[in-house]
Amino acid sequence: MTAKARNLPLEAISWLIRLPFLGTDELSIILGVSKPQAARTLDELGGLGWVEWVTPSSPELDSERLYTLTGSSLGRVALHTGLSGEALARSFPVERTEVLQRLTRLETTVGLNLFASELVAAARDDAEVELEDIRSVPWGRRPEEAWWPPEVEGYGCLRWGAWRAPFSVAWDRAGAPPFHRRKRVAAWYAFWNAEHAWGRDDIPPVLVLHHGADEAEQWAGAVLRASDRRQVAPLHVFLSDAESAVNEGPLGAVWRRADGTARAHLCERLVWRLTIPAPAAALRMADPVRPLEAVSGDGRSLREWAAQTVPSTGEGWGARGGLERLAALALVTNPTEKRILEWLGHHPLLSADDLAVILRLAGQLPQRLLGNLARYGLVESTGKPLEDEAEPPRRYYLAELGLKLLAARDGVPPRRYARHGIVATSIPEKKKGGGRLGTLLRQLDHTVGVNRFFVRLIRDYAQGGPRLVRWLSASEAAQRFTYGEVTHWLRPDGAGDVHFQGRVRRFYLEWDRGTVKWPDMIEKFRVYASYLGRLRRDGCDEARLPTVLIVTVSPLREKVIAQSLQAVLEEARAPAHTVFTSLDSLLERLGPWTPVWLAVGRSDRTNWLVSGTDTLNASPPSRER
Repeated sequence: MTAKARNLPLEAISWLIRLPFLGTDELSIILGVSKPQAARTLDELGGLGWVEWVTPSSPELDSERLYTLTGSSLGRVALHTGLSGEALARSFPVERTEVLQRLTRLETTVGLNLFASELVAAARDDAEVELEDIRSVPWGRRPEEAWWPPEVEGYGCLRWGAWRAPFSVAWDRAGAPPFHRRKRVAAWYAFWNAEHAWGRDDIPPVLVLHHGADEAEQWAGAVLRASDRRQVAPLHVFLSDAESAVNEGPLGAVWRRADGTARAHLCERLVWRLTIPAPAAALRMADPVRPLEAVSGDGRSLREWAAQTVPSTGEGWGARGGLERLAALALVTNPTEKRILEWLGHHPLLSADDLAVILRLAGQLPQRLLGNLARYGLVESTGKPLEDEAEPPRRYYLAELGLKLLAARDGVPPRRYARHGIVATSIPEKKKGGGRLGTLLRQLDHTVGVNRFFVRLIRDYAQGGPRLVRWLSASEAAQRFTYGEVTHWLRPDGAGDVHFQGRVRRFYLEWDRGTVKWPDMIEKFRVYASYLGRLRRDGCDEARLPTVLIVTVSPLREKVIAQSLQAVLEEARAPAHTVFTSLDSLLERLGPWTPVWLAVGRSDRTNWLVSGTDTLNASPPSRER
């Protein structure tokens, strides 16, 4: 059938029912037409009032239009599908709440749509396998009788002759905490143990699209541990890096089992059967050649709605609901403002000048953007001075609404995001003390000191120094390890990776304000010594060991710290040449890349980076919690 004989507008509508917020590129791949032809089809549908568009304002996405059905067209959709509005809403993301959910999670929405379009193209090119269905399932409140498992974003089904192979799709966000991945897996096992249309032994496998080796191991571990606890065989959960699945083709050999590392083709992984439950049947258009009629546009576009929903003054949000707030903010805040929110979530109490250095922003732009975020209720600030400050700057941190916006983006409940993730915020805590952010605020001098150190590293790179390629907060840098049959927690105040002379060097930072009791300091030093000793025992090259940097407040305290370090390092048979001390006053005056560091057991100051060790192959800190 030629493209001219097809009803492309109706085909486009059928795909926008399944996959809201498709881009022109993805729709052209799905329809098998050129991008200009797909664009003309969308323009035609826009002129008839069937579709509208938004432009994503995310640092992760290109600023190209994403299309979805208008609220006014949903009534007409039922006429062309032969399904009632209620029947459509039970299996497809057509309700307004579903549109708002996807606005808050545009990164996941676009990722799933890209995967779906590549799967359509791969199946079209395959001589034997057909793609019978691929869709985004409803993400809102899931009814008890839902035929799809909880905590998944999509559903699909391949056909091979009379055989079908259904599957679910789970999209993973790197920002989601490991605890959230375990909860998702637990929900799949609960679905396996419940009554539903599939039957216990015929649940479709779950395809997990993740974004890194660490995340893959967390998923695999969660599946296997859940299986061991229940004394059952592991669920059919197959893992693939999202980039590999797109670039090498979703049908390709990119899928591994939770209990193995071998990669296989998707058709080899899936379970083939002759029948599937009726609720999971593919969408069929009732009248594929009937021309579309114009739909009267009696409502605001999503762009107009978002601009009118977000307050333009500091008067607040009034009675606007939580999901509406988050969806509107997801559209209205620009990519730089979202990057500021991410930085403040990971590293609270940065000033406008700090953010100007980090994001390379000029003039009054940082202050203006922070003003916008404060007006929206996404950030808060403190003007509390440090001991050496006469006129302190405002220092910013995430407000509860800012935390909810980031949590919604990553598909994680806000409280779980705050308690088990790496973001610090002012979200109310049940326990007294205000949680992680409360500690950072109470220890303001310490928090700001650590921030200043890393910001100085970034600023000095702009002036020709080595490049800081990664800054890990205390939460991100914490890691658990075992040495001598004893489990320890390494908890530095921060960590970083520095690119120098063609290599990447890992360092851990301890910022000592002279307030920690000596027994606690000694214990912390013993943990570092054990960690370095374990790396040496495991065969890590001496030149690739991480560096430990300890900054303190006075020469006398530095001397005592060095003596204590030397003793615990000798006791653990750990290398001393990778541990350095310095003074905050020297760092402020001369900079961190100058000869201001004392190696343990040495009396002459040096540049730790020149004397330090390369950790190109050392394992990065785990995010395990």
